[in-house]
Amino acid sequence: MLLKKNKNNVLVLFSFFQISFAQSYPPTLQINVDELNISSTLIPEVIASSNGHLILLDKQNHRLGRMIDDSLHLVGGFGSSKYGLFDPVDIIADQLDIFILDQSTGRITRLDSRLNFIQFFDLNFDESRYPTVFSIDSRRNIYFYSPDEDIVYKTQSLTSKINKFVDLNLDINTSACLNDISINQNDQIGIIFNCNNELFIYNRAGRLQRKFKINIKNPLKAITINNKWSIINTKGQIQFFDSSVINLEISENTVIDVYMDHNQLYVLTKTEIYIFDTYSFSK
Repeated sequence: MLLKKNKNNVLVLFSFFQISFAQSYPPTLQINVDELNISSTLIPEVIASSNGHLILLDKQNHRLGRMIDDSLHLVGGFGSSKYGLFDPVDIIADQLDIFILDQSTGRITRLDSRLNFIQFFDLNFDESRYPTVFSIDSRRNIYFYSPDEDIVYKTQSLTSKINKFVDLNLDINTSACLNDISINQNDQIGIIFNCNNELFIYNRAGRLQRKFKINIKNPLKAITINNKWSIINTKGQIQFFDSSVINLEISENTVIDVYMDHNQLYVLTKTEIYIFDTYSFSK
């Protein structure tokens, strides 16, 4: 027992030193959030990128902003109109479309890249659902998590036809602790479980392919960098699938959200938006 305990301590120390002495990377561009609020107030909490423009979701004010040069185009507001939002919690930018997940209505709003309304998708076709996160694959199937049921669902392309993808009630180790859903270019589905600090990788059929242990604290999002699965936490640390870790230079700010668009990594904090060129990261 003593030998086993010492071995575990060595592994913990190894992980500590690996994270402590990780290489740091500066951003290629930095945007002050206050500078976005010259004409209108926006409190961004979720970030995406579409057609070269930043898309920012303000949950508190129920609004979506599109950054064009130094100005903001805003849509939304609380209400039931086609642009109205009740409880927006997540956004997706995909093929010049913007999708907004509204938790309390169980609805997805689809806009074009200029934030013009296209259509609604109702996720409450059979019963009430209150999804918290969602993602989309190359075939435009949307995956969303219903925490009340502890089930990940999958739509049939851009329709309201819904099937179960993964029933997390069947695994006591992942029960009610899903933190993020991400999909890579090969349509592998990565799910972070914060109760056991693991990333599970599923194929399109919902079959578990492998598990990835997360060593950094407070994991936030799963992202794919240089064709590698990785995890970013609230401190701006990135852990790759091979357990190597790098640090993003974000001036001790807390990461609220991140978004990958090709080789650009967008990191949102309360006061700044940092943009990193991931080609410079270790491969």
